[in-house]
Amino acid sequence: MQRDGLSVLISGAGVAGATLAALLGRAGHRVTVVERDQGVRSSGNPVDVRGAAYQVAERLGVMSRLQDAATKVRELIFVDDAGRRVASMRTRRREDREVEVPRADLSTILVETGRGDAEFLFDEMITQIHPDGAGVEVLFDRAVSRHFDVVVGADGIHSGVRRLAFGPEAEFLQYLGLYVATAQLGMPLERDDVVIMYNEPGTAVALHPGSGILGRRLPVSIPSPH
Repeated sequence: MQRDGLSVLISGAGVAGATLAALLGRAGHRVTVVERDQGVRSSGNPVDVRGAAYQVAERLGVMSRLQDAATKVRELIFVDDAGRRVASMRTRRREDREVEVPRADLSTILVETGRGDAEFLFDEMITQIHPDGAGVEVLFDRAVSRHFDVVVGADGIHSGVRRLAFGPEAEFLQYLGLYVATAQLGMPLERDDVVIMYNEPGTAVALHPGSGILGRRLPVSIPSPH
């Protein structure tokens, strides 16, 4: 269809970037997404799709695919330092309106959904942005420079777009007293429907059954225009 809307550049093909690309593209805007990686990364914890996010997934028409990719987790079990169960809670408020999806699967599904409505450039990144009275002139690492009406930074933590627009991130960082690390255990858990957590003041360790693909890079078959 003829698109007379805004020309929009989105930096980052993750959950936020791919979702925004699909929504803006379907609304008639000309959307380009740049992603510095060569494919969709699988790093990161599973994502709960519920509430407003569930409504967006329905709008995009991806719920059946998300349900197929969803984990089976239904319960969080708290254990003491000897591994004995001391408490538990359900992880879902509504069985029919929320799913937990491995981040890699969620990102892949969203990118594949958005590629019909937006241009995706992998192995590419923004190196300079120059706002002017008519929009933003953007220089890339590999592609030729282009002009856009709007540039969106959806490139997550240590965002390059935020650095280019506002300055070094050290000027804006605020440490919240928390570090989180995720690693693949390399062996299956006894049950695939529960998360096991040990928690004491200042420290928490959780075992999640996941999907067995943490740490792999999932390629996305999208032809490059250059």
